[in-house]
Amino acid sequence: MKFKIKEVKNQKILVDTNIWLYLFAPSFIPSPQNQYKVNLYDEVFNNLLEKNTLLFNSLIISEFINRCLRIDFNSLPEFNDFKKDYRNSQRYKESLKLTLKEVEKIYKLAKPINDNFNEYKLNFFKESLDFNDSIILYQCLRNKFLLFTDDKDFSKYINTSWWRG
Repeated sequence: MKFKIKEVKNQKILVDTNIWLYLFAPSFIPSPQNQYKVNLYDEVFNNLLEKNTLLFNSLIISEFINRCLRIDFNSLPEFNDFKKDYRNSQRYKESLKLTLKEVEKIYKLAKPINDNFNEYKLNFFKESLDFNDSIILYQCLRNKFLLFTDDKDFSKYINTSWWRG
């Protein structure tokens, strides 16, 4: 399937957690609408990868790992408590191992950046964003990164449709 994608080159692009989830954990988010997004983001990502520098930070990796494990936990009715039941199970160990293999792929395709958390000021926190997203926004604005995301909350502050043709 071909999508209308704007050519972007020589940019530094921070790839948000939700995009990594669509690319490397699509089985965690099954639905026909999500399959459309998986296809779209895969095509956009591959287009961007050729001519740009793709980036991630520690918060994005943390969110990716935690989200994958939480989705797995929520799919299993035999576990009542994430920390007491699930994290002590063989299933958790297997899911974590698989998730970390996906994280290795992220490291091969994109570059980690320093969070520079020491520079972040709490007065930059945006009420309509969670704390991690406020830091991601701060990094994009401070460093003039483009943000590749599926999170519409960011659009109140920065252009998130720059890649659409």
